[in-house]
Amino acid sequence: MSFLRAVDSVSVRDGGATAVKRIVADDPYLTGHFPGEPIYPGVFLVESARQAIAGMVGGAVALEAVVEARFSAPLRPGDAVVLDAMRVPESPPDVIRARVTAVDSAGTRIGRCVIDVRPVNDG
Repeated sequence: MSFLRAVDSVSVRDGGATAVKRIVADDPYLTGHFPGEPIYPGVFLVESARQAIAGMVGGAVALEAVVEARFSAPLRPGDAVVLDAMRVPESPPDVIRARVTAVDSAGTRIGRCVIDVRPVNDG
């Protein structure tokens, strides 16, 4: 089974995690998004957030809901995005809710989201 590798690294800390994704010009999803002016798709930013949360909880998680998402600046080939994920204590029952903020390497906020994930059994 193959999957989209939407983060390059994840560092875990108490109650959260920091993930980094470098946007590479030959990443296959940039080809058609948008021709001549490639940008990292917002849906992949949400997937990067999901993978950061998976690292935070130490296991596989399934996306349950995108509670909120705002994208404020584009990411282009050569950029790096740093995602800061923090668990929200007041999560709904049986899910993990996290608030994720994304900034580029210059510190400009790229977007933020609140997503719910559900731990999944790998076996």
